[in-house]
Amino acid sequence: MTELYERLFDLEACLPARNWARNNDFASLEDAWNRCPQAEWLLWVAVTLGVPRAKTLRVAALCARTASAQWGEYAEHLEDLLRALEQGKHGGEFIDDVIAARDDANRRFKECLVLHEKARAAQYDQAFYAAYAAVSAHRAFPVGASGDSVSMSARFAIYAQLQEDRDAHNERLCALIRENISWEDI
Repeated sequence: MTELYERLFDLEACLPARNWARNNDFASLEDAWNRCPQAEWLLWVAVTLGVPRAKTLRVAALCARTASAQWGEYAEHLEDLLRALEQGKHGGEFIDDVIAARDDANRRFKECLVLHEKARAAQYDQAFYAAYAAVSAHRAFPVGASGDSVSMSARFAIYAQLQEDRDAHNERLCALIRENISWEDI
């Protein structure tokens, strides 16, 4: 059992993260941070180990923003919320609109499936996940927000991509997170 595995076990990290830690050799915990293959794990660790809330909030909003190409007709609502979050503001005046946009995208996705309009359904499915990424970033705002709620901004930004683009998008998010949260912050 590695030191990293034991720490992740004690912190109650998800099983896939613990298995990754157990099945890899690392020179140090910093090496593990730099080699971590999942953006949502990086955010979870940052929050769980106490990186300042303002920093994790901004990074969660940046992750959600990476799905902006999928915002479509909901762009204005998502932009307002993410801009507020990036500035360290609550953005509560925008959250209802973003949740409504998310729910509308989900409803339209289902309608398109019934009508066998697969291309339009895919667009609304991506918009749904992009909006969900923004909602998850907003959930990072309260003091004491869990690592799970913050890390969802990365997960849903990845889900907003086409299936074949998700691995590459995850890699971009890992780089973005490491650019904004250094090992020294941990």
